[in-house]
Amino acid sequence: MDLLKTAQGVSQAGYSVLLFDFRNHGESDSGVTGVGLNECQDVVGAVNYLKNRLRSPSQVAFVSFCMGANSTIVALSKAKEELANVKCVVAVQPVSASVFVRSFMRDVFTSASLMLVPVVDTMCQWRGGYPLKEMSPLTYCRDIETPVLYMQAKTDPWTEPSDIESFYGDRWS
Repeated sequence: MDLLKTAQGVSQAGYSVLLFDFRNHGESDSGVTGVGLNECQDVVGAVNYLKNRLRSPSQVAFVSFCMGANSTIVALSKAKEELANVKCVVAVQPVSASVFVRSFMRDVFTSASLMLVPVVDTMCQWRGGYPLKEMSPLTYCRDIETPVLYMQAKTDPWTEPSDIESFYGDRWS
């Protein structure tokens, strides 16, 4: 997906567009990540930045990828009032940390490496404070009112389609 073309299309549709780099990700300094649980504050901060920078950012849309999608979903759940002007979200490949770690280890190493998942889980808790099972947008996506288009590559070896299906599955049944 071409991020700049996507941003251009969102802008041409009348939405404010802000591209930013999460802390501890990309070119920023390294550190601890909550796979969206901490970074949701960055989403709120970005929207507040838009509110202060633009005269009237009445419509904000997010095109969020992976951890960015997780962060946006968590932010929409935790900061409903502050994010009331967010009108829609395109969530590209949000993923639960437990699914990602399991899939990554199976793909990069061997199925036998799955025995190490509890060790990775313990290390994540020691380093960042969250168990793998909590680093997921699942519990947050069910109570947001903003329309979300979920997108997932079915052939991505580091995810499982059932993970993203669980984010919206029972909401529409």
